[in-house]
Amino acid sequence: MNRRLPNPGIPKVPGKLFFLNLRLVDIVKEAETWFAVPSQTIKIEKAEKIDGQRCAEAEAIVEQWRKEDQLPFPELSDAEIETLEDSLDYPPKGSPQAQKI
Repeated sequence: MNRRLPNPGIPKVPGKLFFLNLRLVDIVKEAETWFAVPSQTIKIEKAEKIDGQRCAEAEAIVEQWRKEDQLPFPELSDAEIETLEDSLDYPPKGSPQAQKI
């Protein structure tokens, strides 16, 4: 008696497509490589001690920005945008995109 157990987790793939996929796996293996898979790396290292003087200076600068309503995020002010406009060489001279402008 030949019974097949139900396997709802694996979709049915037509035979030719299945063998095509297996062939692709063989080609990738022959090239001594493999498919990329999602991954995550967590690195833990001992941090340097924070320079108290530099930290205090940075906090003072940010506090001054807050008092003057000049925090540079999440968006720049209109005056800052105007100052920065056309300040970069973009697209860079010599690139194909620069020739289109």
